Amino acid sequence: ELQVKTHDDFQPNLEMVLTDKLPFAHKFFCVKVTRDEKVSIAGNKLKRTSPRYGTKEDGPPKPVITELESIEEVRRAMEKEFNIPYEETEGLDWTKSLE
Repeated sequence: ELQVKTHDDFQPNLEMVLTDKLPFAHKFFCVKVTRDEKVSIAGNKLKRTSPRYGTKEDGPPKPVITELESIEEVRRAMEKEFNIPYEETEGLDWTKSLE
């Protein structure tokens, strides 16, 4: 049976992941998962895993990791991979993400 949740139902989880001990409070994360691939940006690393699942013969898929050299590259990757308009990332604080 489907249960309807409200924003308040998730508040304790949000507080838990935003503690200073976990990277979610400091670094930028963005993930897109489709049937064929997983694409993520964590800090300044763009990671693409395709296909998402390995085979018995080939083993697990090997992710391709690209280190993005600047805030500009991170913002452009967010636009290209996640359709987040470049203008909307203008004011983000990247200090911890690019360390």
